[in-house]
Amino acid sequence: MTKQNTIRIEKIEQLIKLYSKDIRQLCRKYYFIGGNEEDLFQEAMIGFLEAVKNFDTEKGDIDSPAFAKFAMMCAKRQVIDAVRKANAQKNKALNTSISLQQTFSENETGFIYDIEDESNPNPEQKFIQVEAGEEALAKLTQSLSSYEMQVLKLFLEGKKYAEIAISVGKNEKSVENTLQRIRHKLK
Repeated sequence: MTKQNTIRIEKIEQLIKLYSKDIRQLCRKYYFIGGNEEDLFQEAMIGFLEAVKNFDTEKGDIDSPAFAKFAMMCAKRQVIDAVRKANAQKNKALNTSISLQQTFSENETGFIYDIEDESNPNPEQKFIQVEAGEEALAKLTQSLSSYEMQVLKLFLEGKKYAEIAISVGKNEKSVENTLQRIRHKLK
């Protein structure tokens, strides 16, 4: 490494020490989902280092108030940009997702396949639901006449009243009344 590069690195380190308190204070004003103050500080430091790299020395020395204003503006813009990107709707799925990996012990990790959710019941709940449905169907079958069973079967197949009426040889009103009786028996 050349002597000039060493001097430049030392100067950058001095600038970082000089401005880090102000940059941390800047970061406290902002927040993004899934991040913390340290993440924002890193983003601000990226902006600050870009300011060091791109500062026009014709407008003043790196120790001048012009540089301080420029550097803080670059750091702030970098933080605002990071917050805007993190809070964007396109990242919503990533920001609100849950991990399917779970740590069981120091050396053992696994995946969670059984997420408690009413729309996705676990195997025990599925079995209970199927069993309850079978019991209800058995009770219903005992209480319905063969004609009512025939109408119910056609209705559950998605047939319209007119189609059911033709299939069973009755009128639509008779089919409608039969389905009404079936509903009362279900209750």
